[in-house]
This record gives sequence, structure tokens and C-alpha cells, in this order.
Amino acid sequence: MKLIRKKIFSGELLAGMRLGQNIFDENGKILLAEGTLLRNAMVERIQKFGLETVLIFVEESENSNSFKSYRYEEASNNNKIKDDEVEELVYETRIIMSESLKKFHFSEMAEFEKIMLVVSQLIDEILSNDFVTINLVKIKDTDSYLLEHSVNVCLLSIITGIYLGYGKSDLIKLGLGALLHDIGKTQIPESIVNKPEKLTTQEFDVMKKHTELGRLILLKAESIPKESTDVILYHHERVDGEGYPMGISGDDIPEFSKIVSLADVFDATTSDRVYRDRIDPYTAVEYILGETDKKFDRQIVRTFLKLIGYYPVGLRVMLNSGEQGIVKKKNNKKPVVRVLLDESSRPVTGYYEIDLNKNPSVSINNFNFGKGSNE
Repeated sequence: MKLIRKKIFSGELLAGMRLGQNIFDENGKILLAEGTLLRNAMVERIQKFGLETVLIFVEESENSNSFKSYRYEEASNNNKIKDDEVEELVYETRIIMSESLKKFHFSEMAEFEKIMLVVSQLIDEILSNDFVTINLVKIKDTDSYLLEHSVNVCLLSIITGIYLGYGKSDLIKLGLGALLHDIGKTQIPESIVNKPEKLTTQEFDVMKKHTELGRLILLKAESIPKESTDVILYHHERVDGEGYPMGISGDDIPEFSKIVSLADVFDATTSDRVYRDRIDPYTAVEYILGETDKKFDRQIVRTFLKLIGYYPVGLRVMLNSGEQGIVKKKNNKKPVVRVLLDESSRPVTGYYEIDLNKNPSVSINNFNFGKGSNE
């Protein structure tokens, strides 16, 4: 089933439709994220916001006069949540993971069912929340990098999966693998894991064993899906075949592993480490774009950038209006775009600029990875 976006008048919106664009407030903050399943309160919010038209997801086979909005496999809506419950569950996830990490450290079996349950609950709350966004600044407040990093990668991976249209069962497998992706590091000497200097070649060879050690830990539990254990084994593989432990490439790498690989690098580079300071998200995105088709899968990168909303200066983009141009200035995830081509892909006379922060109905629909790209 292929999904396409359909433009409708905001007055035609109904609960149950799937939003096909991000909707921002006047400060550039996402009010409702692309992919959100609309509820009545959200429909009212959009209509009060004053947007004339809105994009929704529909199936390609449906005609223009009759359509049914696409729905992801939904979590239970019996219990409506408060806006802060995702962050509360993140804290609970940390507590459970902290206990599990201690058990792994002493070679004892963790309560995998408890971990699977908390991942399932986390997905339910994200799916039923109005905003498919997570404030990573608020959740970066623990001294344990491994614990913090595991939860952050889990969140980023789950939301990427939601943007890709995964159902609940796949989101659980993805989230579980993401949460436990570095569990093998509990079997690596702390002197190597927490070394403040660059690892020697011999030390790095030891560190690389954490993928296989982690998979061996999970294989002891029959309840862990194979897709989740594959994430642990393959999350350091790269699409050009230069990763480890197997050196596989392209389509041989499971998609779940490609997602966790990207989330892993983004969170690691934007977090303080014992051997280096964090870099800002825009710089991290520039690095990721430069490594697309080398380390990272193109489609995953495209989806991930829509999720995090960081567009570096110089990136070629296409707006939801059909106009094309380049990012000229960063501005609270709502950049200033210099338009070079109109909605019919014809060069404009000179150029003009659109400040997306001042034009909430305008958003970035697509972007190019480099000069000469046709995408």
C-alpha cells in the first residue's frame, strides 16, 4: 500500500484522519507533527489556527472524490493521557533499565517481560499523545551515559518508526532492540567503556565485541523477538559495508538496525561524553547528511530529518507549496529559505526569501542530499 498526501480544506478535517504535514505555532514549535492521528480536539485546534488547507495521508488507489484517511495500527484509547505522561514513563523506563543493567553487569538474567512491557507502554503513550515530539533536553538529566543514551535512542527510533508507518508490533520490536542496543557494553571492561582518551586499536577491537556479546545476552531469553536481537548485532553496520561485526551492506542490513544506527549516532554526537563535548544538532545533521549512502540509509535520513526538524544552512529544500530553494538562516527549526524555483520548477527572477517562522502554513516537504540530486 503506497501513501500519498492529499490537500483538503481544514473545514473538511475529521477525527481519525492522518496528518500529512507538520503544523507549527508562531514560535516555530511543532503543534502537531506529520503522521499524527487526529482526534476531535486536534481538529478544532487546527481549524481555530486559521489554516485554509491541510495535507492528510490517503491511499494512492483512492480517487479524489472519495477517500479514507490512512491509520497506523493504533494503541488502545481507553485511557487518555496527560501531556507530561511520556516524560514520566521515560523516567520509569530509566528505573527499569537501571535495574536491568545491574543484573546484566553481574551476569544475571534481567526481567525481559518487564522491559517489553515498558516499551509497549511508551509506544502507547507516544501514539496517543497530541505531539509526536519529545523534549530531549528534559530527558538528558542523568549521570549514566549508557542509561540515558539507551532511552534516548529508543525514543528517537520509535518515533522514526511511527513516521515510517510501522504498526504497534513492529514498533515494540524496534523499541526493544533500540533500548537494549548497547547492552553488550556491560560485558566490556569499564576502563575501556569510560576511557577519557581515544581508544587504542586493541581497545577498539575489544569495544567492537559489544554487538555480539549483546546478542548473546538476548538469545538467552526466548521471549525476545529475533528482529530485536538483530538490532543489537547489526546497529554498527554501515550501508557501504564499512561497519562491523559482519561488514554487510545495503539491503542486507535490517531496516530496524539502520534506524537505530542513525539514532545512536545523532544522540551520541549531541551528548557530552567523557572524551569530548557535545556538538549542536545542526552540526550533527551536517555530518549525517555528509555520510548518507555511506554510513546511513537515504530514506531513513530523510525521515529522521523530518522528525527532528533541523535543517542546516545550504541545504536544498522543497516547500509544501512546491517552491524550491536553499536554507539561508537557522531559526528555531523554522529556517529562512531563499526560493530559487517556483511551484512549476521554473527559475524565479532573482530570488525571494520565506521566513518559515513567520509563515506557519509553509513547511519543508523534501530536501536534496547534494548537488545534482533529482530527489
